Amino acid sequence: MNTPPADRRFCFPRNASAIAGLALVLASGCSGQAERSAPPEVAAPSETGPVRITLDGDIGEWPAGMAAEADGDYLYIRTSVDGPERTLQAMGDRTLELWIDADSDPATGVKEAKPRAAGGLGVDLEVRFSPLKDGTIGDGVAVSVPVSGGERVRLGHADAGVMFLPTYAAHDYEIRLSRHMAEVPGGIAGGVLSGKGLATLMLVMMDKAGTVKGWSDPFTVELPARSGARPRTVMPLPGKGEEEIRVMTWNVLKSAPMSNPEPFARIIKAVGPDILLLQEWAEGDRAEIEGWLSEHVGGEWQVAKSKDGDVAVASRYRVDEVGADRIRLEENRAVRFVAARVGTPIGPVIAGSAHLKCCGSIGSDEDVRRLAEAGAINGVMKGVFDRMDGIRVIGGDMNLVGSRPPLDALRAGLDGDGSDLDLVDAMVWGDRAAYTWSDATNDFSPGRLDYLVVGESSAEVVGSFVVDLSLLSDSALLGMGVERGDAGASDHLPVVVDLKGR
Repeated sequence: MNTPPADRRFCFPRNASAIAGLALVLASGCSGQAERSAPPEVAAPSETGPVRITLDGDIGEWPAGMAAEADGDYLYIRTSVDGPERTLQAMGDRTLELWIDADSDPATGVKEAKPRAAGGLGVDLEVRFSPLKDGTIGDGVAVSVPVSGGERVRLGHADAGVMFLPTYAAHDYEIRLSRHMAEVPGGIAGGVLSGKGLATLMLVMMDKAGTVKGWSDPFTVELPARSGARPRTVMPLPGKGEEEIRVMTWNVLKSAPMSNPEPFARIIKAVGPDILLLQEWAEGDRAEIEGWLSEHVGGEWQVAKSKDGDVAVASRYRVDEVGADRIRLEENRAVRFVAARVGTPIGPVIAGSAHLKCCGSIGSDEDVRRLAEAGAINGVMKGVFDRMDGIRVIGGDMNLVGSRPPLDALRAGLDGDGSDLDLVDAMVWGDRAAYTWSDATNDFSPGRLDYLVVGESSAEVVGSFVVDLSLLSDSALLGMGVERGDAGASDHLPVVVDLKGR
């Protein structure tokens, strides 16, 4: 948001071009006006029934004027923040709070003194992005339930099912909360968001002093009856068709397959990739990874591995290195990237595995480093693609927790027709969400860090999905030969695309 002059008072009226009741907008012409207390804004209903929201960071499916939607399992919220793009979980100088009056009853929950527009709310659930604590702005997400006596019970973001996308800095966000939260003693019976009826919501932006800098008008959403249990799908992972190849990218968490091989082996067998793009497999050289795959997955494998990093390309088919395994920036620091030419039954595939710099936020040193790494990879791969033909695919852990430009810089102009490589829009199998990383013990909520990009001038994307075994039923897991606990083998999830030659 823009920072107002200290000697002026600002109000936050609706913006006709923004989402009704939800955009946090600084108005430059309202100096001296008192805070407004407006009636709650009702989220606009769809003319054709409930809207099926997809949590992917793209607000295109949201009808104009709709601020929130709910089904039997989730509450979805669409929000936009005026001013510069921000990384919600690492804003640095601001905290964004979502207040939910789950039963639209001001007599339950807690009352907030400011802004005045919150006077009609009894807040039952608080979600804080970049939470304020002890006079400083932290990172991540904090969730709490106010209970009797003014106390607050802290929930983990996983307990509340908090997710939002995009993970990188943007103006528009989609937020999702689970309606299957555990019941908190002293809270709403059955758990927050478990009831049927109207819920009232409000968003408030504060600085590190706790001073309100912006807010939305309260808005309401109709909660339908909650479903009986957390959603799980009985459908096993899809198989690939004839004349297709399957590419899977996976960050395997600090060489974890070496010390804990069974869950990784079971998942690789169940997915059945023809080409495997690996990140964070630093232990062992090319031969040792080939030996691991042969021993635990079965069959003969060939591997190309970077000499200075933790990335590899593996396949049961012939793998030839293409001279893209020792990329360095001007400061002589290695870029974690390797590419190889794989001879598949549908023709050669030139596949790259990338692991961009971790951490930071928009404009941080880490974000600048990611952009430089992506540009270096792009330059090297232009030379590779000029020398040889084949289906083009690059995947990996892009660590987009700052800005989006590194992803776009990596894929720019790399398709055979001179266009950008296309982003694979992989959704979690059994869910309408696109997260690829989660860690319940971390302050950061689940996000999308892992991507695949494909040259569609030479290949058709037949299907794609992200593997989160925790969402599959017992029967589906049994049929696939995996165990529910295998989902925790890495904090990253496998991302899969099936390709067919053109």
